[in-house]
Amino acid sequence: MKKGNYRVVLGIFFVSALLALTGCPDTKEGKVTGGGWIVGLGPNGGKASFGFNANSCPAAEGTTKIGLGRFNYHEKDGYLTVNGLVDVKMNGWITEVHQCVEGPGDPNGDPCEDSIFKDHPLGLGYYEFTVEFRSTNPKWQEPAPGVGIAKVCVWDNGEGANGDGDHVRIVVTSGTYAGYKAEGDVQGNIRARTCDDA
Repeated sequence: MKKGNYRVVLGIFFVSALLALTGCPDTKEGKVTGGGWIVGLGPNGGKASFGFNANSCPAAEGTTKIGLGRFNYHEKDGYLTVNGLVDVKMNGWITEVHQCVEGPGDPNGDPCEDSIFKDHPLGLGYYEFTVEFRSTNPKWQEPAPGVGIAKVCVWDNGEGANGDGDHVRIVVTSGTYAGYKAEGDVQGNIRARTCDDA
């Protein structure tokens, strides 16, 4: 697919899903990066690997901000279709980033409200972001043209001895892999920072 057409199709998905993808009662600007794996949803309990960089901070003076970041994800045999299990493979642009000061708070519009995040004092380490993605699995592009919207919730729960386990949740809300959810403690690292941090 041509790049321009890809962005147009994703824009249509994004507009239709926008109201259902905002759940933070109070937000501020910030940035968060991460990578690693969680236990996937496939029958063998394999690894679901991911990596991302999300940034809602203003562009530096004299520069132009291109986007809010990128997200990629891969779980082998993680999605059940009428033809059997297929790999979940996605890569896309982050279009919306929220550093949630109070954690998820809208039970009707937040895909992460019913997760582990609900009952924890998350503070400034909790982020939600929206991803406009394309499927990078050539064997699964349904419904065509193989694009969709995902909501990702991440929790930086401290570093080293002061940490108590980072956490991530991925929810595909529309398009390819619609209905897919995965959540778990991260084997890797998530790091949340303020806009003033390097």
